[in-house]
Amino acid sequence: MLTSSLKSLNLSIYIGVMLKRVFVLLVVGVLSVSCAYKSTQSQQFSKLLEVPLIIENKNNYELILKQPQDTNRLIYSTNPIRSQQLQKEDFVMRFSKKQSRLFVGLQAADSDTIKLSNRRIYLRKVPNFRDIGGIKTQEGKTIVWGKIFRSGHLNGLSRRGIKTVEELGVATIVDLRTAEEISKKPDRYADSTRYFNYNAFEEEQDQLIKTRRAVFKGTISAEESIALLKDFYGYYPTENTEIISKIIKTLLDQNHAVLFHCSAGKDRTGLISALILSILKVDRETIYQEYLLSNNYRQKSIEKQLRWIPIGRLVYPSLNQEVVENFSWINTRYLQAAFDEIDLKYGSMDNYILQALHISNSERQFYIDKFTY
Repeated sequence: MLTSSLKSLNLSIYIGVMLKRVFVLLVVGVLSVSCAYKSTQSQQFSKLLEVPLIIENKNNYELILKQPQDTNRLIYSTNPIRSQQLQKEDFVMRFSKKQSRLFVGLQAADSDTIKLSNRRIYLRKVPNFRDIGGIKTQEGKTIVWGKIFRSGHLNGLSRRGIKTVEELGVATIVDLRTAEEISKKPDRYADSTRYFNYNAFEEEQDQLIKTRRAVFKGTISAEESIALLKDFYGYYPTENTEIISKIIKTLLDQNHAVLFHCSAGKDRTGLISALILSILKVDRETIYQEYLLSNNYRQKSIEKQLRWIPIGRLVYPSLNQEVVENFSWINTRYLQAAFDEIDLKYGSMDNYILQALHISNSERQFYIDKFTY
Protein backbone atom coordinates (compact mmCIF):
# COMPACT_ATOMS: atom_id res chain seq x y z
CA MET A 1 0.00 0.00 0.00
CA LEU A 2 2.82 2.35 0.98
CA THR A 3 4.75 1.55 -2.18
CA SER A 4 1.67 2.20 -4.29
CA SER A 5 1.11 5.54 -2.55
CA LEU A 6 4.74 6.56 -3.11
CA LYS A 7 4.49 5.67 -6.79
CA SER A 8 1.32 7.72 -7.11
CA LEU A 9 3.01 10.62 -5.31
CA ASN A 10 6.10 10.42 -7.51
CA LEU A 11 3.92 10.29 -10.62
CA SER A 12 2.01 13.34 -9.44
CA ILE A 13 5.25 15.22 -8.75
CA TYR A 14 6.64 14.20 -12.15
CA ILE A 15 3.48 15.33 -13.94
CA GLY A 16 3.54 18.58 -11.98
CA VAL A 17 7.15 19.26 -12.92
CA MET A 18 6.49 18.47 -16.58
CA LEU A 19 3.43 20.73 -16.62
CA LYS A 20 5.51 23.54 -15.13
CA ARG A 21 8.16 23.03 -17.81
CA VAL A 22 5.56 23.06 -20.56
CA PHE A 23 4.04 26.20 -19.02
CA VAL A 24 7.43 27.92 -18.90
CA LEU A 25 8.14 26.98 -22.53
CA LEU A 26 4.74 28.27 -23.60
CA VAL A 27 5.27 31.56 -21.74
CA VAL A 28 8.73 31.96 -23.22
CA GLY A 29 7.32 31.09 -26.64
CA VAL A 30 4.50 33.61 -26.43
CA LEU A 31 6.83 36.34 -25.18
CA SER A 32 9.43 35.57 -27.84
CA VAL A 33 6.97 35.41 -30.71
CA SER A 34 5.19 38.55 -29.53
CA CYS A 35 8.47 40.47 -29.62
CA ALA A 36 9.29 42.33 -32.81
CA TYR A 37 11.79 40.58 -35.05
CA LYS A 38 15.13 42.37 -35.14
CA SER A 39 17.34 41.58 -38.09
CA THR A 40 21.07 41.13 -37.59
CA GLN A 41 21.69 42.82 -40.95
CA SER A 42 19.98 45.10 -43.45
CA GLN A 43 17.97 43.37 -46.17
CA GLN A 44 17.44 44.31 -49.81
CA PHE A 45 14.00 45.19 -51.13
CA SER A 46 12.86 45.79 -54.70
CA LYS A 47 12.45 49.28 -56.11
CA LEU A 48 10.19 47.93 -58.83
CA LEU A 49 7.18 48.90 -56.71
CA GLU A 50 6.94 52.46 -57.96
CA VAL A 51 3.87 54.48 -58.91
CA PRO A 52 1.80 54.16 -60.92
CA LEU A 53 1.07 50.67 -59.67
CA ILE A 54 -1.87 48.53 -58.71
CA ILE A 55 -2.12 46.92 -55.30
CA GLU A 56 -4.56 44.12 -54.54
CA ASN A 57 -6.18 44.33 -51.11
CA LYS A 58 -8.70 42.02 -49.47
CA ASN A 59 -11.78 43.85 -50.76
CA ASN A 60 -10.56 46.09 -53.59
CA TYR A 61 -7.80 47.18 -55.94
CA GLU A 62 -5.92 50.45 -55.58
CA LEU A 63 -4.35 52.38 -58.46
CA ILE A 64 -1.73 54.70 -56.98
CA LEU A 65 -0.90 57.86 -58.91
CA LYS A 66 1.34 60.77 -57.99
CA GLN A 67 -1.04 63.62 -58.76
CA PRO A 68 -4.87 63.90 -58.74
CA GLN A 69 -4.82 65.30 -62.28
CA ASP A 70 -3.36 62.00 -63.41
CA THR A 71 -6.91 60.60 -63.24
CA ASN A 72 -7.48 62.32 -66.57
CA ARG A 73 -5.00 59.87 -68.05
CA LEU A 74 -7.28 56.92 -67.28
CA ILE A 75 -8.52 55.41 -70.55
CA TYR A 76 -10.07 52.12 -69.49
CA SER A 77 -10.31 49.64 -66.66
CA THR A 78 -11.80 46.18 -66.16
CA ASN A 79 -13.70 47.19 -62.99
CA PRO A 80 -15.73 50.35 -62.35
CA ILE A 81 -14.25 53.03 -60.10
CA ARG A 82 -15.54 52.65 -56.57
CA SER A 83 -14.08 55.69 -54.80
CA GLN A 84 -11.26 58.19 -54.87
CA GLN A 85 -9.17 59.30 -51.96
CA LEU A 86 -6.07 61.37 -51.29
CA GLN A 87 -3.50 59.59 -49.11
CA LYS A 88 -0.29 61.36 -48.17
CA GLU A 89 1.39 62.46 -51.42
CA ASP A 90 -0.08 59.78 -53.63
CA PHE A 91 -3.52 59.80 -55.17
CA VAL A 92 -5.38 56.52 -54.75
CA MET A 93 -8.17 55.32 -57.03
CA ARG A 94 -10.08 52.33 -55.70
CA PHE A 95 -11.73 49.72 -57.91
CA SER A 96 -14.26 47.09 -56.95
CA LYS A 97 -12.81 43.60 -56.75
CA LYS A 98 -14.85 41.41 -59.06
CA GLN A 99 -12.08 39.59 -60.89
CA SER A 100 -8.66 38.15 -60.11
CA ARG A 101 -6.98 40.88 -62.16
CA LEU A 102 -7.45 44.57 -62.67
CA PHE A 103 -6.26 45.91 -66.01
CA VAL A 104 -5.95 49.66 -66.45
CA GLY A 105 -4.92 51.78 -69.42
CA LEU A 106 -3.24 55.16 -68.86
CA GLN A 107 -2.53 57.81 -71.49
CA ALA A 108 1.22 58.36 -71.71
CA ALA A 109 2.90 61.65 -72.61
CA ASP A 110 3.68 60.35 -76.11
CA SER A 111 -0.03 59.48 -76.63
CA ASP A 112 0.77 55.80 -76.23
CA THR A 113 -1.15 53.66 -73.74
CA ILE A 114 0.47 52.34 -70.56
CA LYS A 115 -1.10 49.04 -69.55
CA LEU A 116 -1.07 48.29 -65.83
CA SER A 117 -2.19 45.34 -63.75
CA ASN A 118 -1.73 43.94 -60.26
CA ARG A 119 1.60 42.13 -60.40
CA ARG A 120 1.07 40.20 -57.19
CA ILE A 121 -1.79 37.71 -57.14
CA TYR A 122 -3.10 36.92 -53.66
CA LEU A 123 -3.80 33.24 -53.18
CA ARG A 124 -4.17 31.86 -49.67
CA LYS A 125 -1.34 29.52 -48.65
CA VAL A 126 0.50 30.01 -51.94
CA PRO A 127 3.63 32.10 -51.40
CA ASN A 128 5.07 34.67 -53.74
CA PHE A 129 2.60 34.34 -56.66
CA ARG A 130 3.20 37.02 -59.27
CA ASP A 131 3.16 38.03 -62.93
CA ILE A 132 6.41 39.03 -64.64
CA GLY A 133 4.52 41.13 -67.17
CA GLY A 134 4.68 44.91 -67.43
CA ILE A 135 8.49 45.01 -67.35
CA LYS A 136 10.31 47.23 -69.85
CA THR A 137 13.03 45.77 -72.07
CA GLN A 138 16.20 47.41 -73.35
CA GLU A 139 14.52 47.72 -76.76
CA GLY A 140 11.76 49.91 -75.30
CA LYS A 141 9.15 47.15 -75.40
CA THR A 142 7.01 45.85 -72.52
CA ILE A 143 6.51 42.24 -71.46
CA VAL A 144 2.85 41.32 -71.87
CA TRP A 145 0.74 40.82 -68.77
CA GLY A 146 -0.91 37.53 -67.96
CA LYS A 147 1.38 35.14 -69.85
CA ILE A 148 4.18 34.16 -67.47
CA PHE A 149 3.59 33.65 -63.75
CA ARG A 150 5.92 32.52 -60.97
CA SER A 151 5.25 31.38 -57.40
CA GLY A 152 6.03 29.03 -54.54
CA HIS A 153 4.52 25.55 -54.24
CA LEU A 154 0.79 25.03 -54.89
CA ASN A 155 0.09 22.48 -52.18
CA GLY A 156 -2.07 24.93 -50.23
CA LEU A 157 -4.37 25.85 -53.13
CA SER A 158 -8.05 25.68 -52.22
CA ARG A 159 -10.77 24.87 -54.74
CA ARG A 160 -11.33 28.58 -55.13
CA GLY A 161 -7.59 29.08 -55.59
CA ILE A 162 -7.48 26.42 -58.31
CA LYS A 163 -10.35 28.22 -60.02
CA THR A 164 -8.48 31.54 -59.77
CA VAL A 165 -5.39 30.03 -61.41
CA GLU A 166 -7.64 28.72 -64.18
CA GLU A 167 -9.18 32.16 -64.61
CA LEU A 168 -5.69 33.57 -65.07
CA GLY A 169 -5.43 31.31 -68.12
CA VAL A 170 -2.68 29.11 -66.66
CA ALA A 171 -2.81 25.77 -68.49
CA THR A 172 0.79 24.61 -67.95
CA ILE A 173 2.71 24.29 -64.69
CA VAL A 174 6.45 23.63 -64.46
CA ASP A 175 7.53 22.38 -61.03
CA LEU A 176 11.24 22.87 -60.27
CA ARG A 177 11.29 20.93 -57.00
CA THR A 178 12.91 17.63 -56.10
CA ALA A 179 10.96 14.38 -55.84
CA GLU A 180 11.27 14.52 -52.05
CA GLU A 181 9.78 18.00 -51.89
CA ILE A 182 6.93 17.03 -54.19
CA SER A 183 6.10 13.90 -52.19
CA LYS A 184 5.72 16.00 -49.03
CA LYS A 185 3.76 18.83 -50.62
CA PRO A 186 2.33 17.85 -54.04
CA ASP A 187 0.84 20.60 -56.18
CA ARG A 188 -2.90 21.06 -56.43
CA TYR A 189 -4.25 22.17 -59.81
CA ALA A 190 -7.10 21.65 -62.27
CA ASP A 191 -7.38 18.29 -64.05
CA SER A 192 -7.01 20.03 -67.42
CA THR A 193 -3.64 21.54 -66.49
CA ARG A 194 -0.47 20.17 -68.06
CA TYR A 195 2.15 19.47 -65.39
CA PHE A 196 5.90 19.12 -65.86
CA ASN A 197 8.59 18.44 -63.27
CA TYR A 198 12.21 19.28 -64.02
CA ASN A 199 14.89 18.92 -61.37
CA ALA A 200 18.06 20.53 -62.68
CA PHE A 201 20.14 19.66 -59.65
CA GLU A 202 20.02 15.92 -58.99
CA GLU A 203 22.10 16.11 -55.80
CA GLU A 204 20.04 18.98 -54.48
CA GLN A 205 17.93 16.98 -52.04
CA ASP A 206 20.97 15.52 -50.27
CA GLN A 207 22.57 18.96 -50.19
CA LEU A 208 19.41 20.48 -48.70
CA ILE A 209 19.20 17.83 -45.98
CA LYS A 210 22.87 18.17 -45.05
CA THR A 211 22.67 21.96 -45.04
CA ARG A 212 19.51 21.97 -42.92
CA ARG A 213 21.14 19.70 -40.33
CA ALA A 214 24.25 21.86 -40.28
CA VAL A 215 22.15 25.00 -39.74
CA PHE A 216 20.37 23.47 -36.74
CA LYS A 217 23.65 22.21 -35.27
CA GLY A 218 25.26 25.62 -35.75
CA THR A 219 28.20 24.20 -37.68
CA ILE A 220 27.80 26.68 -40.56
CA SER A 221 29.04 30.24 -40.13
CA ALA A 222 27.37 33.27 -41.71
CA GLU A 223 30.20 33.54 -44.24
CA GLU A 224 29.92 29.84 -45.13
CA SER A 225 26.15 30.13 -45.64
CA ILE A 226 26.68 32.94 -48.13
CA ALA A 227 29.34 30.92 -49.93
CA LEU A 228 27.01 27.91 -50.13
CA LEU A 229 24.24 30.02 -51.63
CA LYS A 230 26.56 31.61 -54.16
CA ASP A 231 27.87 28.17 -55.13
CA PHE A 232 24.33 26.90 -55.65
CA TYR A 233 23.39 29.91 -57.79
CA GLY A 234 26.46 29.41 -59.94
CA TYR A 235 25.91 25.67 -60.23
CA TYR A 236 22.18 25.59 -60.98
CA PRO A 237 22.07 27.26 -64.43
CA THR A 238 25.40 25.90 -65.70
CA GLU A 239 25.89 22.26 -64.64
CA ASN A 240 22.79 20.71 -66.21
CA THR A 241 22.04 23.02 -69.08
CA GLU A 242 19.98 20.44 -70.98
CA ILE A 243 17.37 20.48 -68.19
CA ILE A 244 17.49 24.28 -67.94
CA SER A 245 16.92 24.46 -71.70
CA LYS A 246 13.89 22.13 -71.39
CA ILE A 247 12.47 24.29 -68.60
CA ILE A 248 12.85 27.50 -70.58
CA LYS A 249 11.50 26.09 -73.84
CA THR A 250 8.58 24.33 -72.15
CA LEU A 251 7.55 27.68 -70.69
CA LEU A 252 8.15 29.88 -73.74
CA ASP A 253 6.75 27.47 -76.34
CA GLN A 254 3.23 27.40 -74.85
CA ASN A 255 0.45 29.41 -76.47
CA HIS A 256 -1.33 30.01 -73.19
CA ALA A 257 -0.39 31.34 -69.75
CA VAL A 258 2.24 29.34 -67.86
CA LEU A 259 3.35 29.09 -64.24
CA PHE A 260 6.70 27.92 -62.89
CA HIS A 261 7.64 27.48 -59.26
CA CYS A 262 9.79 25.81 -56.62
CA SER A 263 9.10 25.69 -52.88
CA ALA A 264 9.31 29.34 -51.81
CA GLY A 265 9.47 30.77 -55.33
CA LYS A 266 12.68 32.70 -54.65
CA ASP A 267 15.88 30.81 -55.57
CA ARG A 268 15.35 28.27 -58.37
CA THR A 269 12.32 30.22 -59.55
CA GLY A 270 14.29 33.46 -59.30
CA LEU A 271 17.05 32.02 -61.46
CA ILE A 272 14.66 30.80 -64.18
CA SER A 273 12.89 34.16 -64.14
CA ALA A 274 16.24 35.94 -64.54
CA LEU A 275 17.07 33.76 -67.55
CA ILE A 276 13.69 34.38 -69.19
CA LEU A 277 14.03 38.13 -68.69
CA SER A 278 17.54 37.96 -70.13
CA ILE A 279 16.23 36.17 -73.22
CA LEU A 280 13.64 38.93 -73.64
CA LYS A 281 16.45 41.51 -73.36
CA VAL A 282 15.60 43.10 -70.03
CA ASP A 283 18.50 45.04 -68.53
CA ARG A 284 20.41 43.55 -65.61
CA GLU A 285 19.33 46.11 -63.00
CA THR A 286 15.65 45.54 -63.75
CA ILE A 287 16.22 41.78 -63.50
CA TYR A 288 17.70 42.32 -60.03
CA GLN A 289 14.69 44.39 -59.00
CA GLU A 290 12.21 41.75 -60.22
CA TYR A 291 14.23 39.13 -58.36
CA LEU A 292 14.13 41.14 -55.11
CA LEU A 293 10.34 41.31 -55.17
CA SER A 294 10.46 37.95 -53.37
CA ASN A 295 11.72 39.84 -50.31
CA ASN A 296 8.91 42.39 -50.57
CA TYR A 297 6.21 39.76 -50.98
CA ARG A 298 7.56 37.37 -48.36
CA GLN A 299 8.64 39.93 -45.76
CA LYS A 300 5.81 39.35 -43.28
CA SER A 301 6.01 35.55 -43.47
CA ILE A 302 9.81 35.57 -43.11
CA GLU A 303 9.75 37.89 -40.12
CA LYS A 304 7.00 35.81 -38.53
CA GLN A 305 9.09 32.66 -38.88
CA LEU A 306 12.26 34.32 -37.63
CA ARG A 307 10.51 35.40 -34.43
CA TRP A 308 10.61 31.72 -33.46
CA ILE A 309 14.41 31.57 -33.39
CA PRO A 310 14.54 32.05 -29.57
CA ILE A 311 12.23 29.01 -29.26
CA GLY A 312 14.40 27.07 -31.68
CA ARG A 313 17.43 27.72 -29.48
CA LEU A 314 15.75 25.85 -26.64
CA VAL A 315 16.15 22.70 -28.75
CA TYR A 316 19.10 23.80 -30.91
CA PRO A 317 21.26 26.08 -28.71
CA SER A 318 23.78 26.73 -31.48
CA LEU A 319 21.21 28.01 -33.98
CA ASN A 320 22.71 31.08 -35.68
CA GLN A 321 20.16 33.78 -36.53
CA GLU A 322 22.35 35.38 -39.19
CA VAL A 323 22.70 32.05 -40.99
CA VAL A 324 18.95 31.47 -40.90
CA GLU A 325 18.41 34.98 -42.26
CA ASN A 326 20.82 34.33 -45.13
CA PHE A 327 18.82 31.27 -46.18
CA SER A 328 15.46 33.05 -45.73
CA TRP A 329 16.06 36.30 -47.59
CA ILE A 330 17.51 36.70 -51.06
CA ASN A 331 20.31 39.04 -52.05
CA THR A 332 21.54 40.33 -55.40
CA ARG A 333 24.99 38.90 -54.66
CA TYR A 334 23.50 35.42 -55.04
CA LEU A 335 22.05 36.16 -58.48
CA GLN A 336 25.26 37.98 -59.40
CA ALA A 337 27.10 34.71 -58.69
CA ALA A 338 24.96 33.01 -61.35
CA PHE A 339 25.68 35.72 -63.92
CA ASP A 340 29.40 35.59 -63.08
CA GLU A 341 29.52 31.81 -63.56
CA ILE A 342 27.67 32.11 -66.88
CA ASP A 343 30.13 34.78 -68.06
CA LEU A 344 33.07 32.68 -66.88
CA LYS A 345 31.98 29.56 -68.75
CA TYR A 346 30.35 31.10 -71.83
CA GLY A 347 31.77 34.61 -72.11
CA SER A 348 28.40 36.35 -72.05
CA MET A 349 24.69 35.82 -71.50
CA ASP A 350 24.12 35.96 -75.26
CA ASN A 351 26.56 33.07 -75.77
CA TYR A 352 24.91 31.13 -72.93
CA ILE A 353 21.50 31.51 -74.57
CA LEU A 354 22.91 30.28 -77.88
CA GLN A 355 25.22 27.50 -76.71
CA ALA A 356 23.72 26.24 -73.44
CA LEU A 357 20.02 26.86 -73.93
CA HIS A 358 20.17 26.09 -77.68
CA ILE A 359 18.06 29.12 -78.56
CA SER A 360 19.12 30.59 -81.88
CA ASN A 361 18.96 34.31 -82.59
CA SER A 362 15.87 33.81 -84.72
CA GLU A 363 14.18 31.76 -81.99
CA ARG A 364 15.06 34.42 -79.44
CA GLN A 365 13.52 37.09 -81.64
CA PHE A 366 10.41 34.94 -81.98
CA TYR A 367 10.10 34.81 -78.18
CA ILE A 368 10.65 38.58 -77.95
CA ASP A 369 7.89 39.22 -80.50
CA LYS A 370 5.63 36.73 -78.73
CA PHE A 371 6.00 38.06 -75.19
CA THR A 372 6.51 41.80 -75.67
CA TYR A 373 4.65 44.66 -77.31
